Amino acid sequence: MSWASSRLAHLSCKSPKDLQTCPPLTAVNSISITGLVVLGGNTSIADPGVNFRDSFAGTTSDANGLVNALVRITFSYQGFQNCFNVMNEIKDPVRTIKRSAPLSLLMVAVLYMLCNVAYFAAVPKADILAAETTTASLFFTAVFGEQAAKGLNMLVILSAFGNLVTVLIGQSRLIREIGRQGVLPYPKFWVTTKPFGTPIGPYLLKWGMTILMIVAPPAGDAFDFVVDLQNYPESLFFFAMAIGIYLIRRQRARIGVGRSEFKAWDVAIGLFILVKVLLLVMPWVPPEGGIYAGSVSFFYATYCLAGLGM
Repeated sequence: MSWASSRLAHLSCKSPKDLQTCPPLTAVNSISITGLVVLGGNTSIADPGVNFRDSFAGTTSDANGLVNALVRITFSYQGFQNCFNVMNEIKDPVRTIKRSAPLSLLMVAVLYMLCNVAYFAAVPKADILAAETTTASLFFTAVFGEQAAKGLNMLVILSAFGNLVTVLIGQSRLIREIGRQGVLPYPKFWVTTKPFGTPIGPYLLKWGMTILMIVAPPAGDAFDFVVDLQNYPESLFFFAMAIGIYLIRRQRARIGVGRSEFKAWDVAIGLFILVKVLLLVMPWVPPEGGIYAGSVSFFYATYCLAGLGM
C-alpha cells in the first residue's frame, strides 16, 4: 500500500486526532510559524498559554492507547524511506544521504513539534476533543477566521498532491526492480519503459492503488483500520530485517569483508528493534475500556490478526 495514497485519504478523516500530529509538510511550515506568532501574543487569541498550564491533565497510561499513538507517529515519518528508492539517480548517493538524511529528519521532527505547540497555543483542548473536523482547520479558523481557513486548507491539498507524485516516482522504480529480478509474473510488463521512457506498468499499479485508497475507505473506523493494518505486518518485516543486518555483519566479519560504505549505527539499529518489539507486542494488550474500546469500534486487535494472516 502506498504511504502517499494513505496520506491523502488521511486528510479526509473527521477526527481531529488523525491530523494533529502529522499534517503535510507545507502546512506544517505555515502552522509552525503562525503558532510562534500566537505564542508571542500578537493575535486575537486571548490566552495562548492556557493549554500549557497543567498540560498533562487527563492523559492516559493505557498501554494499548500509547502504542496506537506510536503507530501514528511512525506513520508520519514513513515518507523518509522514499528517498532511498531513487538513490541510483543521484550523483555520489552515499555521501549525499549521509549529509542530508539526518538534517532533514531533524528539521521535520522540529517542525512537527512546533506544529503541535501551535495547535495547543491557538485551540482550547476541549474544542480539539469535541470537534468533528481536523485540528488544522480548527487552528486556521481560530487564528484567521472561518473564511480565511477555507483558503489556507488548500495548503494541505497541495502538500498531499506533492507527496503523491514523489512516492509514485520512488515506489514505481522499486516495483520495476522487483519485476526485473523475476519475482513478479510477466516481468516484461513491469520492466518495459515503452512508449514514454518510463516504467508504465508500475505507474499504472500505483495509480490504481492510490485512487482506490482515496475513494474506498470512508473516514473513521475503515481508515484507522487500514493505517493499523499497514503498520503491523510492516513492523514484523522491519524487525526481521534489522535482525538480519546483524547476521549479515557477522558473516562479513567471519569471511574478512571490510566495512561497507554506508552503515547504520549499532545503537540506532538496537533502538529500532526495541521500537518494533513494542509495536508487535503491545497492540495485543486490551485497552482499558475492554476489547471494543480501541481505536476502532470492533475488536481492538483485528488488524493484528489480519496483518499476520497476510
